[in-house]
Amino acid sequence: MMVTLEIETYDRRLGLDITQPSAEMPEGMSVKELESRGYKAVGIPDTVILAVSIPLNVTASLAANWLYDKLKGRSERIRIDRREITIEKGEIARILEEKMDIER
Repeated sequence: MMVTLEIETYDRRLGLDITQPSAEMPEGMSVKELESRGYKAVGIPDTVILAVSIPLNVTASLAANWLYDKLKGRSERIRIDRREITIEKGEIARILEEKMDIER
């Protein structure tokens, strides 16, 4: 399953940090940066757009936990497939589960 994740953040390293493979990333899951928009104006967060590939053998809650751990305290707002959600494990898992159900 592929989802687009749009993140608004003041942390300029977030895009690089989240796309680097790590031991904590669920096996088979991958993240690719599609676009990054940086703004020099004060008070306007940068936007990072990512393509997140989640294999069907990875549960929505496992993927959500990993994403939440990467995003907590580092992002202002996120959208999954253009749908704005709160940065909470349960909310991220719910959206990913809906997407997985549709693709099955």
